[in-house]
Order: sequence, then C-alpha cells, then structure tokens
Amino acid sequence: MKNKSHVLLRIIVIAAMLVLVVAAAIECANGKSLAETAWSLLPPVIAILLALISKEAYSSLFIGVVVGALFTTNFAPVAALDAVVNDGLIAAIADNAGIFLFLVLLGITDGDTVDDAVYLADKTVKMRVFTDENDKMNLSVNDIGGSIMVVSNFTLCADVRKGKRPSFTPAAAPEEANRLYEAFVERLRGSTPVRTGVFGADMQIELANDGPITLVVNSEDLIKK
Repeated sequence: MKNKSHVLLRIIVIAAMLVLVVAAAIECANGKSLAETAWSLLPPVIAILLALISKEAYSSLFIGVVVGALFTTNFAPVAALDAVVNDGLIAAIADNAGIFLFLVLLGITDGDTVDDAVYLADKTVKMRVFTDENDKMNLSVNDIGGSIMVVSNFTLCADVRKGKRPSFTPAAAPEEANRLYEAFVERLRGSTPVRTGVFGADMQIELANDGPITLVVNSEDLIKK
C-alpha cells in the first residue's frame, strides 16, 4: 500500500510539472516573455524534483536545462536545441579543454643536439605560464594538471632576411629532426602527459589561444655549447 502511495505521489508531481510547463508555453504563445519572471524558477525546481523522485541526478539536470532553454527561447524547439548544444555543451567542453592543453610547435635547426631537446623539454615543463588565483603567471602545466601537445614545424626555422621567399635551409634534415623530435617528446613523457602530431605530415590544427600568450624559446640563446 505504501509503495502504491509513493507511485501515485510521483505521478501527481510529474503531472503537475507538465501542467506548469504547458501553462508557461501558453504564456509565451500570448506574447509574454518568461525571462526575469517567477516562471524562470520552474526549470531548476523541475530538475530538483525529478532528481528526488528518480534518484537520477544527471538526467534530471539535463531535463531542467532543456526546459530552461525552451523558456529562454520562448518555446522555439530549434533555437532551444541550439542553445543547449552550442551555447551549453560545446562551450563548456571548449572552455575546459583549452585551458589544460599546452601546444608546443617544435622547430629543429641544423646543428641542434639531444642536449638541446632535453633542455627545451625540461624548460617547457617547468615554465610558469598559467595564471594562479591572483591572475599572475605563476603555474606550470603540471601545476594545473594539464598536458602538452607537440607538433613538429620546420617552418619556424625559416630565414626571411633575403628576398621575398622564405628559405628553409637552416632546418635540420628530416631524419635528424625526427630523431630530436622523438627525444624531446620522450623527455616530456617522463613527467607530463603528452600528445603528438605526426612528424612531417600535413596537419590541420585549430588553436584557441588564451590571452593570447605565445612564447618563443630558442635553446641557442639559453645554453652554452
């Protein structure tokens, strides 16, 4: 008998929520905006009540988000879907992913050695280039629990001092550059999660540069040989 009472109560609560949503839709159909009114409290209330009834927090929260999107778009389904996917899910993923990934474009010149690769790898891991709670650049990639993506880029070695066409003769030969690239990556992997591109491949890279902050680090300027 007790279980039947609980089931009946849940049905009544869900039915009441549906009635309220329909009433809100009718308000919108009459040309009234639900923003900044008491109706705007309904989506979080629905999410909370559904979570209490179903014990499913994530699905209940998602339903609440969808109802909220319908309210903010005056029950326009396509606009609501766009708000949930593009302004909600994709934006949240992009914001969280971008801050944890440190992109390194690695150019290797003729004359570079394994010592250069090791030095630059250690320098990259330890550089304090991420902001702390005081908005100061005081944290390394390891401090924020981030990872590093390494992409080989011989065009960084271009010489543009003469003529209008860049010369790439300062770049190391492909076999030697690949060897040093692997040495750099291997050194990073000793202390930091690393992702890599494909050496020598033509790749499409999308970069959302936070700041923007771009640093040029040349081992020739930093270590004595």
